[in-house]
Amino acid sequence: MGHTVTGKLNKDAKQFAAGEYTGFNIRVGVKFYDRETKDNQWTNYSAVIFSNNQSQIQFLQGALIAGSVVELFGESIKVDTFTKDDGQTLITLELNNARLGYIGTPENAQPQAQQNQGYAPPKQQPQQMPDRQGKDRVWTHAELLAQGATLEQINKMPIVEDIPF
Repeated sequence: MGHTVTGKLNKDAKQFAAGEYTGFNIRVGVKFYDRETKDNQWTNYSAVIFSNNQSQIQFLQGALIAGSVVELFGESIKVDTFTKDDGQTLITLELNNARLGYIGTPENAQPQAQQNQGYAPPKQQPQQMPDRQGKDRVWTHAELLAQGATLEQINKMPIVEDIPF
């Protein structure tokens, strides 16, 4: 059974090398009201996304930043526990075989780690959006990016509510 969670990133995704792939460790917390304790609690989720496509890696570097809203999907969940030095136990639900759905970034955002290093995203020439191959064609973010669409163009696209499944 698949699991989907949507949340806002409080920190940039951690990037790491994994052989010929680049990995992104994404952590999201979802707040809920616990009726037993009568207090707000958090459920922590983590997911790892891999890519070896340079365009996709550049897109993810610019999109998986603090303030972005992401939709994560995993085929299954692993419960990961960690005990801190003070004895407090932290539980994280790890999404296995994770995939990204929606990614929404804040306007004029830059990755936190690179802001202090004079980072400026590369200037790109406006490009035409790829032709929709039939009315029922639904494009993912990755497909649009591979076709040369910019993040600004993707975020301006209308949301299709009547997907014929």
